[in-house]
Amino acid sequence: MARQSSTLLKRAKDGDAAAIASLINRSLNPKGIQATATITSTQLNLTLRAATPFNQGSAVSWLKRAIANLDCPFIDTVQVSAQAEDTGDLFFWQENFFIHNSPSHYPTDPPNSEAKPPPERRQKPPETVDSVPPSQPKPPQPRPRQKELDMELFLEGLKLCFLNPFGLEEFNQKINRKAALKMGCILGGIYVIAVFLSYKQSVLNMYAQLASAGRINNFSIFITAVITFLSFIVASAAVRLLFKGEGNLDRDVLVAGIALIVPAAFIILSTFLGVGNIEIILMLAIISLTYTILMLHIGCNKISQIPLRFSPLAVAVLLILSFWFTKIMLTIAVMT
Repeated sequence: MARQSSTLLKRAKDGDAAAIASLINRSLNPKGIQATATITSTQLNLTLRAATPFNQGSAVSWLKRAIANLDCPFIDTVQVSAQAEDTGDLFFWQENFFIHNSPSHYPTDPPNSEAKPPPERRQKPPETVDSVPPSQPKPPQPRPRQKELDMELFLEGLKLCFLNPFGLEEFNQKINRKAALKMGCILGGIYVIAVFLSYKQSVLNMYAQLASAGRINNFSIFITAVITFLSFIVASAAVRLLFKGEGNLDRDVLVAGIALIVPAAFIILSTFLGVGNIEIILMLAIISLTYTILMLHIGCNKISQIPLRFSPLAVAVLLILSFWFTKIMLTIAVMT
């Protein structure tokens, strides 16, 4: 039995998600809680299922200690989700935290206990959930060092927008406020340029017909695209404040930029395809709309930190507000 436990512990230290879940369940199962685990990149995703809600502070504090004791070099962050038993879409709560992989962050020994070297201390059995008082304050969570935006980082973010939108959460944590503002403005600028250069072609051919009638001109198209980007920024800020999210204007600009970059790509592609390929253009339009909604969901939940249960409603409100703000600002522009 001891050999089996030692093997399980070694597997857990090597980043085996199933082994980590088994170790955690030894303490949580008697409490009526079942844990499952997966590892994505350097993030451990834990799902705790129970028939009734349980204390979030106690569970998270215990998990911080237990996973820090594990000292797995492949885990930097942990996402814990608590769900109702046999229900995949009802969350009790969700929390993210970082792991300190240095001995100074391991739980201290009880008073008068004999000092042990760090490797032995990391292998001690995990504590029970009840051993952590609910009122114990949470230790400060470290933030990764944030970077300025350079070409390499910009291209990484642009690639994530198209190939792995969920990786934008980690990307957002890498960049500082100035970099987020730059990234959002560049993506928004790409959208404005795409609209301005493509308005006479493809699905925007109706603009050319209106222009020939003297109703709009090149400047009107440019202003319309800029106003659309600004409306998404204002709507993102309003939704963040309405649903008590986190962040500042720079993150609102980033949310608006990632939401419009796929429509910008769609406009460019439709220009090259032309109206003769209307079936392909319609399929690309569906993909563009789907990606835009997905980007807004990621922006609301992962960047603006709006609670997951409010994110679908937040996306709908953001879209409604952006269209409304666009109409208002265009009306003001026309009148002036």
